[in-house]
Amino acid sequence: MTAAVVPFPPRRLRAICILPLREAAGWLVLHGAIGWLHGDYSDAIADAQWLAKNTGLPIRYGARA
Repeated sequence: MTAAVVPFPPRRLRAICILPLREAAGWLVLHGAIGWLHGDYSDAIADAQWLAKNTGLPIRYGARA
């Protein structure tokens, strides 16, 4: 498996973000400067819900990345 590492500038977000990917049929879950790629929407939702529960942050659904 090969993957591109995309650096995100450190920032303080007050939410867990779920973004659909334009180039691939995938989803990106972001928490601050850390992101996780998911191939399935339900996996991205489950990951975001787990993060939200453990950080106390809301989940935001964004536009295409």
